[in-house]
Amino acid sequence: LPFLAGSIIGAGLGGQFVVALPKYLLQVVIACFILASTWAPSLQSSSTGKLKFFLVGVITTIVTMFVGGTGVLVGAFVAPACPNRHQFVSTHSVVMTIQHGVKIAMFALLGFAFGPYVPLLIGLLIFGFLGTYAGKLALNRLPERTFRIALKVVLTLLSLQLLYTALRGSLG
Repeated sequence: LPFLAGSIIGAGLGGQFVVALPKYLLQVVIACFILASTWAPSLQSSSTGKLKFFLVGVITTIVTMFVGGTGVLVGAFVAPACPNRHQFVSTHSVVMTIQHGVKIAMFALLGFAFGPYVPLLIGLLIFGFLGTYAGKLALNRLPERTFRIALKVVLTLLSLQLLYTALRGSLG
C-alpha cells in the first residue's frame, strides 16, 4: 500500500511535468542513480519500511511518466531489501504492476487514446506471460549468488545503455 500511495502521488506530479524536462537529462540522472544504487554499499539498504516504499513509489512514478521503463530503477531499490531471488522477483513484479496500472490510469485521465494500440497491447500481454513462464523456469534453476551477480551486471549494462542514449539525445 505505501508503494501504491506513492505511485498515485508520483503520477499526479509527473503528469504535470511530462513535457517540461529534456528527456536526455532525466536519463543521465536515472542511469547514474542506478549505478550508484547497484554498486555503492552505503546506498544499498535492506530496510523494507513503509516510508522507503512510499518514497520509491513517488520518485519512480514521476520518472516513469517521462521515460517509460523504470523497472531497472525500481529493481535497484527492491534488490537489497529482498533476502532471496524469489522474493525479489515477486516484490518487483507487484510494484511494477501497481506502477504501470497507476500510469495507465493517469494517461487515460490526461486524454491518451489507447484504441489504436489494442493489438500491440494484446501482443505485449501474450509475450509478457510467455516471458514470465520462461523466467520462472530459469529462476528455479539459478543459484542465489549467480542471480545476484547477473542482476548487478544487467542493471549496470542497462544503465550504460541509458547513458549512451542520453548522450545521443543531447547531441542531436
